[in-house]
Amino acid sequence: MANETAPAGSASKPRTIGTASTFTFLQSLVMIALSYQLLFSPHSSYTVEALELVVFGLLFILILVVALPHHLWRTPLIVWALVLGDTFLCANVFYMAGFTEPGLYVSLGLLILIAAVVPSLNLHFALSVGICAMYGIIWYELYGQYEPLSEGNLLQFPVLLVMANFYWYILGMRGMAQASDA
Repeated sequence: MANETAPAGSASKPRTIGTASTFTFLQSLVMIALSYQLLFSPHSSYTVEALELVVFGLLFILILVVALPHHLWRTPLIVWALVLGDTFLCANVFYMAGFTEPGLYVSLGLLILIAAVVPSLNLHFALSVGICAMYGIIWYELYGQYEPLSEGNLLQFPVLLVMANFYWYILGMRGMAQASDA
């Protein structure tokens, strides 16, 4: 009998979070970030009551999306509906918060393109941070010097990074669905 031991290079599989819990976590993070953006923006022309109603609407949307059957999350139609729906929500929240700079919306669109074409997570993260940093520099040069910084102004950047992470994960699910179909 030979003494069998595990090869030196083998290790136990790393623990991963399942698709359902990761998706739920990211969708919750998107809704929380958008809610904070709405409630802490100094430029909004809406009343606090109206903004609170929108936050409750975001919570209702989160509940509907989480209640969606798990097997549908990998279908291309649902994936692109989530990408476009969350982009639409994010753009509307930015608009309701009083941010009408076109650079913000261009940055949001660029984050979708980066998530759709970049093959590695490290490159995606570097490019996403670069897009957010470039937007921050342009925003500061055009607007930031002339108005005091507030929580709402600073929240734009984490919201963009949360959306970038969401896009990467969701569009990765599209790729997993296409690979499983082949």
